[in-house]
Order: sequence, then C-alpha cells, then structure tokens
Amino acid sequence: MKVNFFDKESVIKAFSELYGMNEGELIPLSYKANLEDDPTHYFLEHYPIQLDMIDISDIELHCKHITTSFDRMESFKKYGFQTLNKTLSQETPLKKFLSDRGISFDLEERKIIYNGKIIHLVEGDQECKECFYGKECQYLKSIFSEKEPLGYRDFACPYRDSIKIIRSKLFHDKGEIEVHLSGSFKDVHDYSEVKYNPEFLVTLENMINKLFDEKVRLVRDWRNLTGGKYYCLEFDINIEDFEYITSSPQNDWFWYNQFFDICANNYYSLEEVNKNFYGNLYLLGVGIQIICDDIPVKYGQIKNEVEIPIQNVDIVEYSIK
Repeated sequence: MKVNFFDKESVIKAFSELYGMNEGELIPLSYKANLEDDPTHYFLEHYPIQLDMIDISDIELHCKHITTSFDRMESFKKYGFQTLNKTLSQETPLKKFLSDRGISFDLEERKIIYNGKIIHLVEGDQECKECFYGKECQYLKSIFSEKEPLGYRDFACPYRDSIKIIRSKLFHDKGEIEVHLSGSFKDVHDYSEVKYNPEFLVTLENMINKLFDEKVRLVRDWRNLTGGKYYCLEFDINIEDFEYITSSPQNDWFWYNQFFDICANNYYSLEEVNKNFYGNLYLLGVGIQIICDDIPVKYGQIKNEVEIPIQNVDIVEYSIK
C-alpha cells in the first residue's frame, strides 16, 4: 500500500483501508483531533486502534529528493543513489570535479589532499600525527608547562576546530540518503542549498579557505556547471527501510507509553514494542495533519543498505528562477 503525504486523497484512501474507517468517520475526527495539543492521542481516544497488530510491513512512503547535476543526470542513471563516502571514492562527477581543483580524499587513511598538502582528519581524542603549522604545537602546554588535555586542544587549535564538521560528515554521520516525506513545494525545493549545489561543497570550501587563507570557489564553480538546472527525484520506499520511523526512539518514553493500553499485547518498555506500533503512530501523526491541510515538513533517512532501483525513480527537471 502506498502512502503519499504530498497527496491528501492518497492519505484518506490509505487510512480508510488500513484502519477500516470510512471518510465520514475519518475526516471529521481528524479535524477535531488536529485542534488538540496532542492530535494522535485524541484520535486514538475516540477511535482505539491496536497499534501493534495492524501490519505496516507493506506500506511504502512517497519520497522527494532534490539534487543537482552537470551531466543531465547521466551519472545518476549509471551509479544510482550513493552515500557521500562512496561518491568521493568512486569515479563520479563530484570526485572528478574536486580532482580538477586539486582536491582528493583518502578515506581509509582519514586524510584530504589539497594541492599536495595533507589535511589529517584526526579524532578529538587523538594526537595530531604532525603539527599542521609545521612547528611544535603551541596548544600542547599551558603557561604552567603542564600538558593540556586533548579536549582543550581540540577546541583551541584553529586546525583541529576547522576539521570538525567535515570529520563528522565523513566518519560519524551515517550518510543516509535524506528525503522529504511531506511538505509544500517551497519546503521541498527551497530546502538548504541543495537545488544549487551539494551541501558538502560548502563545508569543504569553508574548511580549505580557513586552513589555507585562500579563496577556493567550489560552490560557484559547481553552480556554473549546472546551467541553472536542478532535479527532483520521486520514488517510493518501504516504511521499514527508514531510520527511526519503525524503531525504538531514544526519548519521549512518556508519550509512547500512553498508547500501551490500546495494544493487543502487554509492553513494559519501548524496546519490547514491535514495528507496527511505531509505524502506525508515525502514519497517524503525519496523516492527521495532511487530512486537515495542515502540512508538516517531514524528513526521512533511508538506511544505507537499501537499494533503490533507478528504473523506479521519476526524474523531473526544473530551472532555477
């Protein structure tokens, strides 16, 4: 069953089928619920659903993903969706674009090479392999000649401070494909800078310019190559293939706990509850707002192991106005 949060009628049809409600029940209750502080709680108070028993395993959510290209998406048709690290490692347009400007990555050795100069991406709790500034670390010892802790040096040293964001993107973030699951046209198409250039280029450009006191223009160069075009990719993904939507959250225990009583089984912790419980609460939370034309902005992170067949992706070209 497909649920398209960008299409109100799709939500009404899916909810009617999934929860056994006709439109005469669903729409008025949704409007009443949406006036409350907790719409989902109000909805379930007046229409109890055994959240853990209604199977959501065949639910597919409609996704939108904005991207840019300077080869009219030919490379995407060849490589498909890729994580950032794979994009930087394989022979992709992004890798070539950076190579043409003297920038390359050795992710196994955790380093970036810029015009022959090495940027070591050391962790916050690791000593530098060598001082980037070519001298003894001036942040190594305090005025009392005592060795400063790494935590202080990671904050005080301009070099270590400059690499933090890019280090996080490459080695700590999971690098999932991020999509919009709900939102207006403006919410989707004007999100961040993605219709102009990859966000990563902004991070990389800022780091290089800070470290080398230069004026690298990665963002400008990329935008010049795209010819004022960008693309919206649309496709459907199973609800279980997203991070967090059908899994135990790290917080909000009290909010989730209030729904245990309407489950078919007894639960005493969030870890015990099944995917149906979380998935149905997510669907209701977003869907109630959509039915009431109160469109929320919702994002999704697709798990890295999920393969998205290119033939299932609709590619729509837009011009930047």
